[in-house]
Amino acid sequence: VWYDGEDREDAAEDMLLEYDVYVPATPNGAVVINIHGGGYVMGGKGNPNVSRNSALIAEAGYVVFDIEYGLLDVDGGPLAFAPPLK
Repeated sequence: VWYDGEDREDAAEDMLLEYDVYVPATPNGAVVINIHGGGYVMGGKGNPNVSRNSALIAEAGYVVFDIEYGLLDVDGGPLAFAPPLK
């Protein structure tokens, strides 16, 4: 499943954010949203550890949404533009 940002004026033209859904054989009614780490500058849902964890969580009965988010082109994470604290 993917989202292309088409309804957002500020979205990049080539924006394509994907997510995977893991549905267990016997759902317990709960949902987990799995967001990979990486400080907004690296990583992705395709990392073997991320997908392995999502599969294990689904085996426990949870529906898992494993989402991708847009990465920044700068080092320092989402607050790289902020002035340093004094």
